[in-house]
Amino acid sequence: MHRILGRILALLALFVGALAATPSYALQNARFYPHADSRYSAVMIDARSGKEIYAFRPNTIRYPASLTKLMTLYLTFDALDSGRLKMNQLLPVSAHAAAQPAIKLGLRAGERITVQQAIEGIVTCSANDAAVVLAEALGGTEAHFAEMMNAKARALGLLNTVYRNATGLPNWAQHTTAHDTAMLARDIWLNHHKYYHFFSTRQFAFDGRVFYSDNRLLRNFPGTDGMKTGFINASGFNLVASTKRDGHRLIGVVFGGTTIPARDRSMRAMLTQGFAIEEAGNAPRPLRLPAANLIAAVNPVSPAIAAPAIVPRPAARPVVHPRARVAARGTHWAIQVGAFARQQQARRQAKRVLRVAPKLASRTWVQIRPLAHGRRRLYRVRLAGLSEREASLACRYLQEQKIGCLMLAP
Repeated sequence: MHRILGRILALLALFVGALAATPSYALQNARFYPHADSRYSAVMIDARSGKEIYAFRPNTIRYPASLTKLMTLYLTFDALDSGRLKMNQLLPVSAHAAAQPAIKLGLRAGERITVQQAIEGIVTCSANDAAVVLAEALGGTEAHFAEMMNAKARALGLLNTVYRNATGLPNWAQHTTAHDTAMLARDIWLNHHKYYHFFSTRQFAFDGRVFYSDNRLLRNFPGTDGMKTGFINASGFNLVASTKRDGHRLIGVVFGGTTIPARDRSMRAMLTQGFAIEEAGNAPRPLRLPAANLIAAVNPVSPAIAAPAIVPRPAARPVVHPRARVAARGTHWAIQVGAFARQQQARRQAKRVLRVAPKLASRTWVQIRPLAHGRRRLYRVRLAGLSEREASLACRYLQEQKIGCLMLAP
């Protein structure tokens, strides 16, 4: 009897745990933790080497939404290289293509558009009708084109990706991962570099209308020159961004943003930190950090503030502020408010934060820790001892005061 009761209790515990992992539970916490949504994944890679710099759930299955069109364009670029298509070639619009739901160019069955117009319609407003026009031109039918997409995915080593259509419109069997998507974006940049400029198109005029790019990072994050956005209800807000600064190119992927601004903030924070590492000349091992490290939208900030969140922890013993207490491991959240070349600068930053937000003085303790940064040493400033909600509210307030802030999970 006791054994049976024990098994029942164990099953109940598993059931409760499963409920806690559902999106509805996660969304209850979204106002404090914008990426608590279970659809969230993120990856950042170095475009030239393919090295993974940051990853959070990189191989968890996700719905690609309109990021699917990256593969549609890849096969289109293949066809342009082989001569099967030409940029000024007119392609017929079928009834099936014209019937695609919005977002679209509003093509009518029987009319024709050029290959270049179809490409520009896809990269700016993610036009579904234009994607199907290209798919039918290359595959005869969209279904056969999906088979071609899957064959190319296998050839590129995208082993966790399956396509069922050319658009990314909802299909339960169509899926990918953040890692596969980052590799696909890199393959486009490497293998079809002469067409890459299309992804920087900010607006496209067609049939008396002007369509504007959905990728807002093209306008508000310096160095970004591509690539693609996506959204369906099942996926959340997705984004692939390719950004170049000082000779370094990083490709970031975000799946499952709860809103467009939250998705963009996450991407900007991730890329800002990545460039700080590249600038320092570090080659960090792949990291698996909590998505909470990207909650704070630290843009614009200086590299000194952005760098520390994803730099591997050094072996050196930490230097702790004289008044600091040591938190019980794994029980407290913290916020990070900067990293500086000199310990004196770090102390000044800590005083500034406590002056701007005096309530933190009674709820936190300051930690100033050394951080290996190439051949140099930086001193990062953290305020520890907060709950998740307190850390979130503190970061929001500090950002309003123009102080960069990152939340750090226990």
